[in-house]
Amino acid sequence: MRQLIFVPDMHNIQNLGVNLSTDYLSSVKDDVKEAERDAQIVRELVEQAIACSDLDFSKVKVFAETVFQDGGSTSSPIARLFPVPLSKTEDRSIYYEMAEVAQVLVNLLLGEEIPENEYQDEELPEALALRLDDLNIKRERAVAENINSELQDGEVGILIMGALHSRIMDNLAEDIEVEYLSPELRNYVEDPEETLDHSFYSALFEENEVAIVKELDGKER
Repeated sequence: MRQLIFVPDMHNIQNLGVNLSTDYLSSVKDDVKEAERDAQIVRELVEQAIACSDLDFSKVKVFAETVFQDGGSTSSPIARLFPVPLSKTEDRSIYYEMAEVAQVLVNLLLGEEIPENEYQDEELPEALALRLDDLNIKRERAVAENINSELQDGEVGILIMGALHSRIMDNLAEDIEVEYLSPELRNYVEDPEETLDHSFYSALFEENEVAIVKELDGKER
Protein backbone atom coordinates (compact mmCIF):
# COMPACT_ATOMS: atom_id res chain seq x y z
CA MET A 1 0.00 0.00 0.00
CA ARG A 2 1.16 3.52 -0.87
CA GLN A 3 -0.11 6.79 0.59
CA LEU A 4 -0.47 10.15 -1.15
CA ILE A 5 -1.37 13.32 0.72
CA PHE A 6 -2.95 15.96 -1.53
CA VAL A 7 -2.02 19.49 -0.42
CA PRO A 8 -3.97 22.16 -2.35
CA ASP A 9 -2.03 25.16 -3.59
CA MET A 10 -3.58 28.52 -4.44
CA HIS A 11 -2.12 30.34 -7.43
CA ASN A 12 -0.82 33.87 -7.18
CA ILE A 13 0.88 36.27 -9.59
CA GLN A 14 4.17 34.38 -9.30
CA ASN A 15 2.79 30.94 -10.26
CA LEU A 16 -0.26 31.77 -12.34
CA GLY A 17 1.36 30.40 -15.49
CA VAL A 18 0.54 33.36 -17.75
CA ASN A 19 1.87 36.90 -18.04
CA LEU A 20 -0.51 39.81 -17.45
CA SER A 21 0.16 43.42 -18.36
CA THR A 22 0.91 46.01 -15.69
CA ASP A 23 -2.09 48.06 -16.82
CA TYR A 24 -4.45 45.14 -16.44
CA LEU A 25 -3.10 44.16 -13.03
CA SER A 26 -3.50 47.76 -11.90
CA SER A 27 -7.15 47.66 -12.94
CA VAL A 28 -7.84 44.60 -10.76
CA LYS A 29 -5.40 45.33 -7.93
CA ASP A 30 -8.04 44.97 -5.21
CA ASP A 31 -9.05 41.56 -6.56
CA VAL A 32 -5.41 40.49 -6.73
CA LYS A 33 -4.87 41.54 -3.10
CA GLU A 34 -7.91 39.55 -2.02
CA ALA A 35 -6.70 36.52 -3.94
CA GLU A 36 -3.28 36.84 -2.32
CA ARG A 37 -5.00 36.79 1.06
CA ASP A 38 -6.79 33.58 0.04
CA ALA A 39 -3.43 32.04 -0.86
CA GLN A 40 -1.99 33.09 2.49
CA ILE A 41 -4.91 31.43 4.31
CA VAL A 42 -4.12 28.13 2.59
CA ARG A 43 -0.40 28.42 3.40
CA GLU A 44 -1.23 29.03 7.07
CA LEU A 45 -3.57 26.01 7.12
CA VAL A 46 -0.76 23.86 5.71
CA GLU A 47 1.71 25.17 8.32
CA GLN A 48 -0.78 24.42 11.10
CA ALA A 49 -1.42 20.92 9.76
CA ILE A 50 2.32 20.18 9.55
CA ALA A 51 2.80 21.33 13.15
CA CYS A 52 0.01 19.02 14.35
CA SER A 53 1.03 15.99 12.29
CA ASP A 54 3.11 13.09 13.59
CA LEU A 55 4.36 12.27 10.09
CA ASP A 56 8.13 12.44 9.57
CA PHE A 57 8.24 14.89 6.67
CA SER A 58 11.94 14.28 6.11
CA LYS A 59 11.09 10.81 4.80
CA VAL A 60 8.29 11.62 2.35
CA LYS A 61 8.46 12.16 -1.41
CA VAL A 62 7.14 15.56 -2.45
CA PHE A 63 5.57 16.12 -5.86
CA ALA A 64 4.75 19.65 -7.04
CA GLU A 65 3.79 21.70 -10.08
CA THR A 66 6.54 22.51 -12.63
CA VAL A 67 8.94 19.88 -11.24
CA PHE A 68 10.18 18.19 -14.42
CA GLN A 69 12.96 16.06 -12.91
CA ASP A 70 14.08 14.71 -9.54
CA GLY A 71 15.57 17.56 -7.54
CA GLY A 72 13.79 20.16 -9.69
CA SER A 73 12.28 23.42 -8.47
CA THR A 74 8.86 25.03 -8.19
CA SER A 75 7.57 28.52 -7.50
CA SER A 76 5.11 27.21 -4.90
CA PRO A 77 5.76 28.68 -1.43
CA ILE A 78 4.00 25.67 0.10
CA ALA A 79 6.56 23.25 -1.36
CA ARG A 80 9.28 25.07 0.60
CA LEU A 81 7.61 23.98 3.84
CA PHE A 82 8.77 20.40 3.25
CA PRO A 83 12.52 19.79 3.85
CA VAL A 84 13.15 17.20 1.13
CA PRO A 85 14.22 17.31 -2.56
CA LEU A 86 11.28 17.39 -4.96
CA SER A 87 10.43 14.35 -7.08
CA LYS A 88 9.67 14.42 -10.81
CA THR A 89 6.03 15.40 -11.24
CA GLU A 90 5.28 17.05 -14.60
CA ASP A 91 5.81 16.36 -18.31
CA ARG A 92 7.82 19.34 -19.56
CA SER A 93 6.49 19.37 -23.15
CA ILE A 94 2.83 19.19 -22.11
CA TYR A 95 3.26 21.93 -19.51
CA TYR A 96 4.92 24.38 -21.89
CA GLU A 97 2.44 23.73 -24.67
CA MET A 98 -0.32 24.50 -22.16
CA ALA A 99 1.45 27.71 -21.19
CA GLU A 100 1.57 28.86 -24.83
CA VAL A 101 -2.11 28.16 -25.42
CA ALA A 102 -3.10 29.79 -22.13
CA GLN A 103 -1.13 32.95 -22.91
CA VAL A 104 -2.78 33.37 -26.32
CA LEU A 105 -6.23 32.73 -24.84
CA VAL A 106 -5.76 35.23 -22.03
CA ASN A 107 -4.41 37.93 -24.35
CA LEU A 108 -7.21 37.32 -26.82
CA LEU A 109 -9.87 37.66 -24.15
CA LEU A 110 -8.27 40.78 -22.69
CA GLY A 111 -7.71 42.43 -26.06
CA GLU A 112 -3.94 42.49 -25.65
CA GLU A 113 -1.17 41.78 -28.16
CA ILE A 114 -0.99 38.10 -29.08
CA PRO A 115 2.42 36.45 -28.42
CA GLU A 116 4.20 34.84 -31.35
CA ASN A 117 3.71 31.06 -31.26
CA GLU A 118 1.90 28.41 -33.28
CA TYR A 119 -1.46 29.33 -31.76
CA GLN A 120 -1.33 33.06 -32.53
CA ASP A 121 -3.60 32.84 -35.59
CA GLU A 122 -6.43 31.18 -33.68
CA GLU A 123 -9.32 33.64 -33.48
CA LEU A 124 -11.90 31.71 -31.46
CA PRO A 125 -11.39 31.70 -27.69
CA GLU A 126 -13.72 28.69 -27.40
CA ALA A 127 -11.42 26.59 -29.63
CA LEU A 128 -8.37 27.60 -27.62
CA ALA A 129 -10.17 26.86 -24.36
CA LEU A 130 -11.07 23.37 -25.55
CA ARG A 131 -7.48 22.77 -26.64
CA LEU A 132 -6.28 23.98 -23.26
CA ASP A 133 -8.59 21.64 -21.40
CA ASP A 134 -7.48 18.68 -23.54
CA LEU A 135 -3.87 19.49 -22.68
CA ASN A 136 -4.75 19.83 -19.02
CA ILE A 137 -6.26 16.34 -19.03
CA LYS A 138 -3.01 15.02 -20.55
CA ARG A 139 -1.04 16.98 -17.97
CA GLU A 140 -2.96 15.50 -15.07
CA ARG A 141 -2.59 11.98 -16.46
CA ALA A 142 1.15 12.52 -16.78
CA VAL A 143 1.35 13.71 -13.16
CA ALA A 144 -0.50 10.60 -12.00
CA GLU A 145 1.77 8.36 -14.09
CA ASN A 146 4.88 9.94 -12.56
CA ILE A 147 3.51 9.42 -9.05
CA ASN A 148 2.59 5.82 -9.88
CA SER A 149 6.16 5.25 -11.05
CA GLU A 150 8.09 7.21 -8.40
CA LEU A 151 6.17 6.27 -5.24
CA GLN A 152 7.22 2.85 -4.01
CA ASP A 153 5.37 0.33 -1.85
CA GLY A 154 5.15 1.50 1.75
CA GLU A 155 6.16 5.10 0.92
CA VAL A 156 4.27 8.29 1.65
CA GLY A 157 4.04 11.02 -0.98
CA ILE A 158 2.81 14.60 -0.85
CA LEU A 159 1.29 16.19 -3.95
CA ILE A 160 1.21 20.00 -4.05
CA MET A 161 -1.03 21.14 -6.90
CA GLY A 162 -3.77 23.67 -7.63
CA ALA A 163 -6.95 22.80 -5.76
CA LEU A 164 -8.88 22.18 -8.99
CA HIS A 165 -6.51 19.42 -10.18
CA SER A 166 -8.43 16.69 -8.35
CA ARG A 167 -8.81 14.73 -11.62
CA ILE A 168 -5.27 13.49 -10.97
CA MET A 169 -6.73 11.16 -8.34
CA ASP A 170 -8.79 9.37 -10.99
CA ASN A 171 -5.57 8.20 -12.69
CA LEU A 172 -3.63 6.99 -9.66
CA ALA A 173 -2.85 3.31 -9.19
CA GLU A 174 -5.44 1.38 -7.18
CA ASP A 175 -3.02 0.73 -4.31
CA ILE A 176 -2.40 4.43 -3.68
CA GLU A 177 -4.52 5.73 -0.83
CA VAL A 178 -5.29 9.47 -1.00
CA GLU A 179 -5.44 11.48 2.21
CA TYR A 180 -5.29 15.13 3.31
CA LEU A 181 -3.34 17.01 5.97
CA SER A 182 -6.52 18.33 7.57
CA PRO A 183 -10.33 18.46 7.03
CA GLU A 184 -10.04 22.16 6.16
CA LEU A 185 -7.54 21.48 3.37
CA ARG A 186 -9.70 18.63 2.09
CA ASN A 187 -12.53 21.14 1.62
CA TYR A 188 -10.37 23.18 -0.77
CA VAL A 189 -10.01 20.13 -3.00
CA GLU A 190 -13.56 18.79 -2.82
CA ASP A 191 -15.38 22.12 -3.09
CA PRO A 192 -12.88 24.96 -3.71
CA GLU A 193 -15.42 27.38 -5.18
CA GLU A 194 -17.54 27.19 -2.04
CA THR A 195 -14.59 27.25 0.35
CA LEU A 196 -13.09 30.43 -1.08
CA ASP A 197 -15.10 33.61 -1.23
CA HIS A 198 -12.94 34.78 -4.10
CA SER A 199 -10.88 32.65 -6.47
CA PHE A 200 -7.83 34.12 -8.15
CA TYR A 201 -8.85 33.21 -11.69
CA SER A 202 -12.39 34.52 -11.35
CA ALA A 203 -11.00 37.70 -9.80
CA LEU A 204 -8.89 38.29 -12.90
CA PHE A 205 -11.39 37.29 -15.54
CA GLU A 206 -14.88 37.77 -14.13
CA GLU A 207 -15.41 40.86 -16.30
CA ASN A 208 -15.15 38.62 -19.38
CA GLU A 209 -18.23 36.61 -20.26
CA VAL A 210 -16.09 33.57 -21.11
CA ALA A 211 -15.54 31.61 -17.88
CA ILE A 212 -11.99 30.51 -18.62
CA VAL A 213 -11.35 29.63 -14.98
CA LYS A 214 -12.60 26.15 -15.95
CA GLU A 215 -10.08 25.74 -18.75
CA LEU A 216 -7.14 27.35 -16.97
CA ASP A 217 -7.22 25.08 -13.95
CA GLY A 218 -8.71 21.84 -15.24
CA LYS A 219 -12.27 21.88 -13.90
CA GLU A 220 -14.60 19.69 -15.95
CA ARG A 221 -17.02 21.51 -18.21
